[in-house]
Amino acid sequence: MSSVAVRFSERRAETMVWRSPARHAIIMSILLLAIIVAACTDMPTRQREFNLATVPYRGLPLELSGMKLPMTLDSIFNLTSRLPQQVTGQDRLSYSGWRSGDQFIAAWGPSNGQRGMLPIQIVVRHVDSLGQQSAKSGGEAVIADANRTVNIAGRMEIGRDGQVVWLRRFDAGYTVAWGRVDSPWLYVVTASNEHDLTQALQAFADAVGRHGGNQSTLK
Repeated sequence: MSSVAVRFSERRAETMVWRSPARHAIIMSILLLAIIVAACTDMPTRQREFNLATVPYRGLPLELSGMKLPMTLDSIFNLTSRLPQQVTGQDRLSYSGWRSGDQFIAAWGPSNGQRGMLPIQIVVRHVDSLGQQSAKSGGEAVIADANRTVNIAGRMEIGRDGQVVWLRRFDAGYTVAWGRVDSPWLYVVTASNEHDLTQALQAFADAVGRHGGNQSTLK
């Protein structure tokens, strides 16, 4: 047999092996697995349903540690008068103030409404203003928020430290929310970036004060 014929026979044999049903099935399985893995990597995943019993015990984020919580209407009114006129060099916006249903909003941002820049916001709300019959406390409202959130690549965490339930998430912006399970008030701070969020939390802490001795809000 000529060398040309030998090479033709060898190539034909290789082609037959490559196209064999078993080999074809293996290749298709590998490709399918790769597609599934790639899809799952980018696919948003919903957190398991949380309740007061299943929220993991975690210490408060450093920004909240030792922070006093205004839990009466008088103390929240006092908070609103203590918040600064500027945060990170941005002026307090005109729509800041009280809303119907016991909710207060303080906002800071570019006065010219620069696009693509979320305002910094500090919101204190009574759960009755949320329209959530299932949320009887600020802590339960935080849990309800966690259960509505689609977690993308671990960009949400929730924890409970004693009576305080807290949530940190990053989606359209940066958010920290917290509330006690024995109080109807919910506290939410949002910003477009982590630096502004930290500064807003510091402004909140400066307005309400912190416990001495580096104590948590629970003592």
